Amino acid sequence: KMHKTEEQLQIFGRPMKRAQWPVAVIFSAVLIQLLGASDAQTTEYKVGIWYSTTKEGVMSMYRPLFEDYLNRAVGDSMNIRFKAVVVDLEESMLAETLIDNNQLDFIFSMAGRIACVERAFDWIVIATGRNRLLGSEVGAQSTIIYSLKTNTAVKSLADLKGKRLGLALIHSPSFFMGKQALANSGVDLYKDTQQLVFYGSNYADQLQDVLKENIDVGMTSGT
Repeated sequence: KMHKTEEQLQIFGRPMKRAQWPVAVIFSAVLIQLLGASDAQTTEYKVGIWYSTTKEGVMSMYRPLFEDYLNRAVGDSMNIRFKAVVVDLEESMLAETLIDNNQLDFIFSMAGRIACVERAFDWIVIATGRNRLLGSEVGAQSTIIYSLKTNTAVKSLADLKGKRLGLALIHSPSFFMGKQALANSGVDLYKDTQQLVFYGSNYADQLQDVLKENIDVGMTSGT
């Protein structure tokens, strides 16, 4: 049955790359300050880390990276120090609030979330994390963009302008890849589509809506 379903679909591409999990972002003004840090003065930069378990658990996981490693690899040679700071969804602890109050310089977050808010808050991506095991990169992320073969109005990614697009997990790094693939074809995910339908991790409903022509195109992520 699945094979028969696959015969009805056309795949526009599987943008894939090695897993690049969370993304660090920073205001451009702070980046200029960082690159121009004086040799005679040590400057501290705070890195906001969102937590979904406990503050202690997150700090034990990320402090070695954002304090020990960065200070050793970068800070000592440039007279700068990095300090990890926990942020969450409570209003006074939002990363956006802390940045506005000059209490935070960097944000460490999933690429999918950054893709959703980067325009609103004027953030830019400066670094990505990569997974390595025994000296080799491991893991990969991909996204699949598909529609019905019988949908003659959609034959390429550029044809998604003005169409109904079904999205999956928007916090996944692979969502960012799909968004970028569309941008490379001249399609702004938020401006150029007629309608966005969000399915979360319910890929079955997304597929059924493509088959029933309730939406024109489906885009998977988190795969």
